[in-house]
Amino acid sequence: MYFAGDLNGDGHVTWHDGGIRARDVVPERLGAERVPERVVNRIPFNFASQATNPFEMTLDNTIRLANSTDELGQWVLEKGFGAEGHDSANTDYGGNYNERAGGLAELNELVDLGADLNADFTVHVNATEIYPQANSFDPAILQTSTNPSVGPHPYGWNWLDQSYYIDQDVDLGTGQVLDRFEQLSEEVPNLSGVYIDVYYSSGWVAEELADELTAMDLEIGTEWSDKFVGNAVWAHWPNDLNYGGATNKGINSTMVRFIHNSDADIWNADPVLGNQRLVDAEGWTGNRDWNTFYEAIWTTSLPTKFVQHFDLLTWEPGTSASLTGDVAITMDSEERVITLGGAEVLRGDDYLLPWQSLATNEETGSPLSADKMYFFTLDGGDRTFDLTERFAEVSSFDVYQLTDTGRVHTGTVTPDGGTLTLTGDAATPYVVVPAGDQPLNDPLPYGAASELADPGFNSGSLEPWNARGPVELDVNAIGDNVATFGPGRSSISQQVTGLEPGQQYTFSAHVEIAHDALRPVTVGVTSDGEEVENTFDLTPAQNKVQADAKRETYSQRASVSFTAPDSGEVTVQIAAEPGRSEVTVDAARVFVDTTTDAPADLVAHEDFEGNQPGWGPFYKGPAGGSNDPRTSISVRNDPYTSAEWRNTVYPHHETGPQPGMAIDTVLDGDHSLSVHNDKVGLLMRTAPSSVSFEEGHRYRVELDYQTNGDGAFRWVVGGDEIADGALSSITVDTVPIPQSLQTSTFSHEFTGGCGQAWVGLERLPGNAADLVLDNVRITDLGEDPAGATCATLETPDQVTLNPATANVVTTTFTNTEDETVTNVGAMLDTPEGWLVQVAEGSTNLVETLEPDESMSTNWVLTPPAEAAGTTEALQVQAQYLHGCTKTVTADLTANTATRSRIPSEAITVTASSEETNVSPTRGPAVNMLDGDPSSIWHSRWTSDATSYPHVLTFDLGTEQALDGISYLRRPANQNGPIKDYLVEVSSDGETWTQVAEGAWENTDQYQDVDFDEVTTRYVRVTALSSISGTQFAAVAEMVFYGDPGAAPAAHDPQPLPEDDYSACTAPPAVEVEPGRARAGAEVSVTLTGFPAESEVTLALDEETVGTAVTDAEGSAVATVTVPAETEPGPRALVAAESGGGASASTELLVIPRGGPSTG
Repeated sequence: MYFAGDLNGDGHVTWHDGGIRARDVVPERLGAERVPERVVNRIPFNFASQATNPFEMTLDNTIRLANSTDELGQWVLEKGFGAEGHDSANTDYGGNYNERAGGLAELNELVDLGADLNADFTVHVNATEIYPQANSFDPAILQTSTNPSVGPHPYGWNWLDQSYYIDQDVDLGTGQVLDRFEQLSEEVPNLSGVYIDVYYSSGWVAEELADELTAMDLEIGTEWSDKFVGNAVWAHWPNDLNYGGATNKGINSTMVRFIHNSDADIWNADPVLGNQRLVDAEGWTGNRDWNTFYEAIWTTSLPTKFVQHFDLLTWEPGTSASLTGDVAITMDSEERVITLGGAEVLRGDDYLLPWQSLATNEETGSPLSADKMYFFTLDGGDRTFDLTERFAEVSSFDVYQLTDTGRVHTGTVTPDGGTLTLTGDAATPYVVVPAGDQPLNDPLPYGAASELADPGFNSGSLEPWNARGPVELDVNAIGDNVATFGPGRSSISQQVTGLEPGQQYTFSAHVEIAHDALRPVTVGVTSDGEEVENTFDLTPAQNKVQADAKRETYSQRASVSFTAPDSGEVTVQIAAEPGRSEVTVDAARVFVDTTTDAPADLVAHEDFEGNQPGWGPFYKGPAGGSNDPRTSISVRNDPYTSAEWRNTVYPHHETGPQPGMAIDTVLDGDHSLSVHNDKVGLLMRTAPSSVSFEEGHRYRVELDYQTNGDGAFRWVVGGDEIADGALSSITVDTVPIPQSLQTSTFSHEFTGGCGQAWVGLERLPGNAADLVLDNVRITDLGEDPAGATCATLETPDQVTLNPATANVVTTTFTNTEDETVTNVGAMLDTPEGWLVQVAEGSTNLVETLEPDESMSTNWVLTPPAEAAGTTEALQVQAQYLHGCTKTVTADLTANTATRSRIPSEAITVTASSEETNVSPTRGPAVNMLDGDPSSIWHSRWTSDATSYPHVLTFDLGTEQALDGISYLRRPANQNGPIKDYLVEVSSDGETWTQVAEGAWENTDQYQDVDFDEVTTRYVRVTALSSISGTQFAAVAEMVFYGDPGAAPAAHDPQPLPEDDYSACTAPPAVEVEPGRARAGAEVSVTLTGFPAESEVTLALDEETVGTAVTDAEGSAVATVTVPAETEPGPRALVAAESGGGASASTELLVIPRGGPSTG
């Protein structure tokens, strides 16, 4: 027991005095002394293998903030410092660093150099859940379960992969968690602390872990303010108002905050004391606006941190406070007023706050020892302030505006009678110092941790970049510093020295070409007279990576790999040909490249090994919008990443929702690209900056894959072009990727054209599905005389049909060729026993279509009764004449219901609550009726979250005969699956009659509820409980069994016309097998596309080596011998029609005797 007298000197002994006494008794948490200095909070975010914030870029942003704040303290949370970024292996605290972001060496460089900028660095880890690809994954530390639906181990967060809950008693008791933290502490010795995500435990487990971390000199941050209460110096939800539960923020205890206000950032906002704010610009939750970031620093965080330099003596929340240092805070109406020693230093949004400069993050300061003052006025104009005792005797002051390059002198002012009048621009920070003072530290140069000088164009000068032509620095609308190229020939270049000879490197930059017109841009490297270049003239892939500061722009990373010469010196360059489209460049980078070169005979090859950021040749597509994708590069960790092991745990265990349906997450080598139940839509695509397809050339795409999705994924071929200053993109072909639980090869050929061709992967609506791909190979097969097929055929992704009943399905053919097409016809291929007709007033055949004209066909499909409950992959085919006959196909997944459904178009729905603040596909009740299982209704959860019971009321439009409903739960997730339910019906929406009750299971299939037929208009479904035990409810689809309505009038489809294919013959071609041989060896030569029954002469470097006679198809195969005297090296093998005419050539590599003969 401790006694307190009148410690605050207010003439009374109250709980305030007890709180002051408690500060002498309660041990100070590690890092508390730095909390008042940490004005700037940031979360540089790396996610899903994208490495959008490499460590060297984070250091440049640290330099930028040091310059623009005059080195105010920074608290930097590296989220995604390990493995493939956040979530991927976040229990590997050490030994598994994000190589795509720079690896351990660059992480340490960031931490060490950042310390001299007054920045503290913390890393984001997890001690609650663990992913199978983590090096630390060990079933011995997992929680166990006896629930058959859960499997042997309770499952946790499910994003990039399914995680499993750690038994924290075992993890701590065996010392494994401490070993992991110790490894981190040893490998990153100057790290300030760790942020422990989603930590639920309290009591001995939490306290013992906190004690051990404190002994390692690691501060603690956490997600929720009520965890690690006596140890955490920062909690996420109180400081990030746009994240987490709106009613679960900071500590709301007046007494606890009174005691510890200066020790931690874990509090709810108070008008008097303020609150720290996290509003950053480095990708976390999509934040990218430097203007709002700066605004939060100056309007909220700096005043809060000024107050935190002093301990509370009295405090009436929302009204007033007195603090040590003779600081007083009062409220003048709605304005906060702060005085120091009687001098008013803040009123409302205007202030002149004394501050002490610090040289490193090892120091702490006090406004009582101030050597400068921060001046800020939100609205701008003249402001007069009292000078504190510290500055009362100063005769004049220099005023500096703070910019990304540091202090800029704006004038000198003289005090008047103890006051100082300053003039400032609105929302612009200044630092005011005694006249003659200079900045405390020489700032680090931009690019201090990079091979390049000023790689992010932050220095305010293009001098490091040797700019040529109309190149300018620009600050865009969100405060991002970039370089822009005007209409003339433009370039920037920089010499890079000190590279390791023979080492492979990558030079990359973010490049965006405006869509006014095509404009060639080259990213290149020159060394010893040799050039390596990547040239493209269009950036058509919109950036949809939420963690990328460039999201929603068309700026994407473009790169080129090169080998450092013996001199270790190269010149990197980005150049644009003249053109009216502005080019924007940012985030240049040179780094060691650990990938392997693509084979010379391939246009592209990707095995997903090495350290390149991103997904190889693919950019994230628009599926899910700008979000954190569920696709990433997976890492081998046998046996836990194998299908065999994954079939023993949720969700693929014997009694799980997807029993026996696991796939390997790595197919070959140590890495593959994993798509884990990602959003519906185009998941990824190429662009000219990653793979360039030549118009009119035929290409073959091959890749290895596994997928447990039946009809869940398809390969897409598309084209982009610029017309009238606008980008247009079309899909010209789609090919289903068949389900395969073993590694299979997918192969597809297409012809480049329809603008600039691209290929990609699309996710279709349906149940949860994964796909893993590897070893992508793209081969150029040569010219295709028919050219690309550019017309499009649109179909629904999938439809649900009533059995033994006519159903209308609409498909649309559009002429996206650049000329008129003729003889357009469409056909729909169905299984035997199905009736296919065309609705009256519609057609499947037209004579001509002008460019951009369409033909829509309303098909009337009648599946047989025995098709009930089955799924069929249907194909729609359209052909047309454009030089020659071309064919375009589209796939249609047809689900035949178990019995007839009432059309959902006639039904409306209301819910007792619905979530409307997240996404149109994640919350509104109408999603239950859209036929798309990937869109859901969800009870309200972001604010005023509702609990069971949840009530759904459906209006069938008119009275209907109804004998059942069917429920489809949301795709696999711990929130939302309904367990107990009640079904009622009503004719007037007022009086209800119960027709069914029961419990649904946690399965990804429709679950029918049958009852005796009733005539009703309204149906009410009441969800009474959740399978997961949470308060939330969600539904993907709800259907109603009854009369589907009258069948439409229809007729048989017209037969397709027979067109002339003669214009579509392939050009002459020659192939040699093997492609390399010794002199004197035999090789096989294959000819195609030559005139029928013609003699063809075969020559090697103009020396005849044989002849062949083609057959009626213009093909032949011959065996020839490489002349014994042929010199080693590449040799041209030419096939020419005797007497002149058709010819073709290929290359044969002649190898020295004794070398390998094939390969």
